[in-house]
Amino acid sequence: MAEAMDMIKKEMGPDAVILKSGKVMDGPGEALFEVQAAIDQKQQEEVSPPFKNSTNQLKQIEGKIEEITHFLSLLVSTKEQFANFYNHEVLSKIYHYLLMQELDEKKVYLLLTKAVKNLKDEKSPSKIIAAFCRELMNAISIMNPFSSDALTLSSSGRLGLPPVYTFMGPTGVGKTTTLAKLAAHLKITKGLDVGIVSLDNYRIGASEQIATYARVLELPFATVQTREELEFARKQMRNCFAVFVDTTGRNFLMSRYVLELVEVFSNMEDVHHFLVLSATAKDKDLTKTIQQFDSLGIYGLIFTKVDETLSCGNIINQLLRFSYPLVYLGTGQRVPEDLEEASKKRLINLLFPKKEGFV
Repeated sequence: MAEAMDMIKKEMGPDAVILKSGKVMDGPGEALFEVQAAIDQKQQEEVSPPFKNSTNQLKQIEGKIEEITHFLSLLVSTKEQFANFYNHEVLSKIYHYLLMQELDEKKVYLLLTKAVKNLKDEKSPSKIIAAFCRELMNAISIMNPFSSDALTLSSSGRLGLPPVYTFMGPTGVGKTTTLAKLAAHLKITKGLDVGIVSLDNYRIGASEQIATYARVLELPFATVQTREELEFARKQMRNCFAVFVDTTGRNFLMSRYVLELVEVFSNMEDVHHFLVLSATAKDKDLTKTIQQFDSLGIYGLIFTKVDETLSCGNIINQLLRFSYPLVYLGTGQRVPEDLEEASKKRLINLLFPKKEGFV
């Protein structure tokens, strides 16, 4: 029996289960052991669940493999440069400062190595930081969707109905407040009327909050629960510059909540999704959330609560990992004052405050 079990493990693996065993007689009358076994398919599926959204996951895996391969290759080819990071006092100080700002270590190494390589003999703190910032800003994208030039382009491409801008993201990141800030900004500074729609039928009192903002700003407002109701509200607001949609805040680490939004907005023309995230969230959680919303097609990233964190590394990490542009920064609770258009200069000031003494 022990010999039979060894044969089963070799041929079928450790997940094999015994269905039947016992002695049998062969032709000449010799007693043999017979064992029937099978692979427990259910157990295998529980241990290794099938991929969902396999195309996106495969792309993410391929991207990670390519990134790791490139980084290892760079480490091998520039190990002398890496050693210089620690031998050069100023360079080492800047390198460790960037890591303390919670920037991704691989990204910092790649950018800093490239920055130093382009410098000549002089490697003063200001020169190194300036070179690093140039490389960093070249690697990320910034967009101002409601600048004067952007407004001209959007108005020329109108299809008879106002474009829709959704505000999506996890719970508690400030989607409703951010929507109100932006609507107030467009109304007060540019004289543009924005239709406001609440698709948040999950939280108690959510629609009342955004309805109050709409009433104070004298902007049209509607509460909807379905795609059909949203399309009807959009037609009713056809004279508005745009329609802003406040969506439900849920735990979007669970993909089924994202799929609910996909069903509402799929194949709807001229729809742009703002993903609103908190600057105080953990780096891994931010990355996972962005990946979850990838299937919707993210138009731009908005980071709130910038005033509530001591480092902006997790913001910059997402801009380096994904191609989505940063569009706005939320810096407080005041409406509409505490909303800033994203700029590369602002990011640099967040990364290198003057009080740190580097610049």
